[in-house]
Amino acid sequence: MSLNWDLRKVENQEEMCWQASTHETGKYELQPVTNALVWSTMLVGIGSITKNNYKEFHQRLLEFEVIQGEGLLHSRIDGESYYRMPYIEEVEAHIGLSTNASLMDRRKWGSRIKRMVEEKARTLKRSQEQEYVNNNFHHDETPSERAMKEKVSA
Repeated sequence: MSLNWDLRKVENQEEMCWQASTHETGKYELQPVTNALVWSTMLVGIGSITKNNYKEFHQRLLEFEVIQGEGLLHSRIDGESYYRMPYIEEVEAHIGLSTNASLMDRRKWGSRIKRMVEEKARTLKRSQEQEYVNNNFHHDETPSERAMKEKVSA
């Protein structure tokens, strides 16, 4: 299913949501924040940004960032490059943005976040186990040979 979006209800949408294209003269493209918010509707399970839900929308973005370790928008401060999620003020400024993304109630969102945390933990566990094996064992000797070497050198 394609993602359909509508910005007509965003206040000052011409200035807020669009910028001159960096690729084609005379054309316009979505501002990076607007583009990130459009695609984020699927990620957070909230299809429209409203006065009643923009804070929850932002909270879900931050929860996702905590799990992923970085946000969706490329930024620079003092020459340092990093990725961030849209600020709450940017989300609020996009009240009226709507898409056909499926709605995910708080319970489903909580379950999704829990699964993401569990998967991240499993990945971390496998990584630590592999690191332990790589740093503590010589692959050409058995555990009993290694124990004998340690006994002899002690």
